Amino acid sequence: MNSTQLKITLSYIGFIPFVFFGLMPWIYEKYDHIFLSLHIFYGSIVLSFLAGFFWNKDFDQEREIRNIFIGIAFSVLAILIAYVTYFNFLLAASIFSMIVFYLIYIFEKNTIFYEDQDEEFQELRKTLTLLVCISFLISSAYSINPYN
Repeated sequence: MNSTQLKITLSYIGFIPFVFFGLMPWIYEKYDHIFLSLHIFYGSIVLSFLAGFFWNKDFDQEREIRNIFIGIAFSVLAILIAYVTYFNFLLAASIFSMIVFYLIYIFEKNTIFYEDQDEEFQELRKTLTLLVCISFLISSAYSINPYN
């Protein structure tokens, strides 16, 4: 298995909790608050992990410093999402998570790190960002569902 295949496999394994925590409130309504909270908390952990990628070495020191500050900003946003979740603003946290995941993808797409990756990995990042955003959209829909 080459490194690209390993990245793809591990990325899809990492996506499984998004699917699980996003769908479980619809199945087990009694524990909906727990599953929605876990969904958002897991997302904030993944956001912090993704933000760490911006700490890459760059040949341009000015761009490297900018990337570090942006990585820190995304990590702070991830902590803010967890904080909002802790105070039971689950709908706001789900929507905010969806926005931040998309923003981090847009920023990553414009970095040297992204350009150095092969097309298969770039397609993976695009697909997973879309799927994660959909999982948060499903969670948001559950939160505003008048029948729960």
